[in-house]
Amino acid sequence: SGKVDGATLHDGVEVLLSEGGARKLALRPADSILIEGRTLRIGAIIQEFGTELPLIQIDERLFRQLYPRHNPQSLTIDAKSGASVEAIRHSLEKIVGVRGIVRDNGELRALVLTLFDRTFQVTSSIRWIVFTLGVVGLLLATLQHLWERRRELKTLYLLGMTSWGMVLAFVYEGALVCVLPVGVGVL
Repeated sequence: SGKVDGATLHDGVEVLLSEGGARKLALRPADSILIEGRTLRIGAIIQEFGTELPLIQIDERLFRQLYPRHNPQSLTIDAKSGASVEAIRHSLEKIVGVRGIVRDNGELRALVLTLFDRTFQVTSSIRWIVFTLGVVGLLLATLQHLWERRRELKTLYLLGMTSWGMVLAFVYEGALVCVLPVGVGVL
């Protein structure tokens, strides 16, 4: 939210604040924030998917003024419309060498989507595990029910009921008893 003004952002007058920071610090666009003794205006609230910690994005020149003995850990470059991403990437890779990773917004988006897909694969696996446990529990309950009725089944056998007849009777009875719970469980 808010409106990003490139000139005031680059002049070190405005900063960008992450959503997590805005919630935790109870700040909105146009509010002021004190950083290292300097009062800066919040230009916009931005989405940050990497962490819930309050993050503030500032211009590189302002960073160098506030923290002269520190090097930035990450760098965001806003290219002009129509600029060659590959040319910018090539130039940056020459500067950072093997010490840094250069990614464009499309690559970051693909990485985030891959992470979400893996997360939902875990969820799907858990769903199948729970389903399997439910079926195993149903089978164990059925076997226990058979064990408790073994005298009744022996009596039916001695009265002339065939083994297949007892199996069919038990399957019909089990199906009728389990239709409602299984139906609710499937829903």
